[in-house]
Amino acid sequence: MLNTEKHSVVRAWGVIPEKLNFRRMDESMINGGVETIVCGQDHVLILSKDGRLYTAGNNKYGQCGVDINPTVQYEELRQIEFSGARCKAVAAGSYHTLLLVKKNNSTATRMLAFGNYLGCGFAEKLSSNVPKPVLLPSLDPADQVEDVFAACNNSACVTSTAYTASGRLFMWGELFSIERVLSSQPFEVNFNPPLAAGEKVTKVEFGRRHAVMMTCKGYLAANQVFSIGHNTYGELGLGHENRSLTPQLIQVESAAGPGAPKTYKHFIDITAGSRHSLLLSDTGEIYGFGDNSRGQCGFEPSRSNTPLPIQTQGLFGEVTARARFIFCGETHSALITTHGELYMWGSNSGQKLGFQTTNDIYTPTLLDSVLGLSISGVGLGGFMTVIITGPSTEAMIKSTENQISESSVRLFGGLLKGRLGRK
Repeated sequence: MLNTEKHSVVRAWGVIPEKLNFRRMDESMINGGVETIVCGQDHVLILSKDGRLYTAGNNKYGQCGVDINPTVQYEELRQIEFSGARCKAVAAGSYHTLLLVKKNNSTATRMLAFGNYLGCGFAEKLSSNVPKPVLLPSLDPADQVEDVFAACNNSACVTSTAYTASGRLFMWGELFSIERVLSSQPFEVNFNPPLAAGEKVTKVEFGRRHAVMMTCKGYLAANQVFSIGHNTYGELGLGHENRSLTPQLIQVESAAGPGAPKTYKHFIDITAGSRHSLLLSDTGEIYGFGDNSRGQCGFEPSRSNTPLPIQTQGLFGEVTARARFIFCGETHSALITTHGELYMWGSNSGQKLGFQTTNDIYTPTLLDSVLGLSISGVGLGGFMTVIITGPSTEAMIKSTENQISESSVRLFGGLLKGRLGRK
């Protein structure tokens, strides 16, 4: 039976804030639909397509953008307003929020942050519930921030300029906590050897103490994947467990006949959990590496320091189906197929995978409770999974078979008094 609701609805499973469950979000809140949802350790942010931002959850460090109160869980969605501007992008760390805001009738952007100072990049080392500018060192007047990334107590941004397509990458947080004594202020990340002319970072995914990043040189050029940081569990995917202070190239050889030159897999997406990482190839293969103690990498060994393929042959039922999007929470993972189906695996504590069991799942498993719904967004956290479903016109995978007339946010897993987490 098809659901004919016309409004967005927040749906929740598990231990959840009562006022958030089945929260209706009408057109006055999210005109045009939901753009994205990002989660920190204890808070959630919902960004509408027209640039309005809403928060809920834990506000111990001001990460929800309201008065700091360590004992209060904000169970109602609250709007964060920007005078004469709208939110273009949002990212969430464990206890901080990073924003990219654009003034109305202007192309200029500003990067703002609030919450715990470590992830916010504040020089004064004081947390704030008021969005404050993040200052980048040695920024050319022609540069502006193009995108923002965050997870755990880490943040990053990519800048662009009218004079070069390369841009610059800045990071800050606990990624380099030993070497840089908790580098709360942004510093530029340099590649050695340098990136090729025109090559730029397009995506950054953080774990607890590591990051993976993707670069692209152009529309027809193959992406490259790099990793940086701690490597205790092999989460850098470099074939060893030594940490690295500079980005290192990750390569996976393609199968080749005797005497044939070496060729390497081309990757189109990356994602990272607390101590593991996943890569998605252009042919739909998924490779995992790092900690697999809860099955989050989706293969047999308990850990791997080299990328290993997740066996998906015959798993998706239809011969033509393959993985198209990948996601990581702290200790669990997910994928969406080219047919729009959602598969989950890894830690199932608090039933955050959406299955009626608390057992961990070691192979990608179809989440049949959302089968047939049009999925327009997915977010994984330390304690839960967030799925946005809605009209087929807004689906991540377009399909004429999914004709759901609602736009809803489905939540699975442990939400304790406003606990909404991404890592």
